[in-house]
Amino acid sequence: MSEKEKLFHMIEQVSFGMDELRLFLDTHPYDANALSMYQKLEESRKRAVAEYEEKYDMICGYGVADHGWNWNQCPQPWM
Repeated sequence: MSEKEKLFHMIEQVSFGMDELRLFLDTHPYDANALSMYQKLEESRKRAVAEYEEKYDMICGYGVADHGWNWNQCPQPWM
């Protein structure tokens, strides 16, 4: 597995954890441990996405104008 694939896979895993914790927090909004874990994962994801975008390319379709990408370029970098 390439370094790019490893970093992308790590982002997927952290994102999944955040999604699960967000669902848990919907029903347990006062669980301090879950909130703390969510915040740690969120920071980890932000760092990993920034690293990925710096080294490789955009990872999602939001904010494409900020990266100088336009719609007639293919393939879309987040696919």
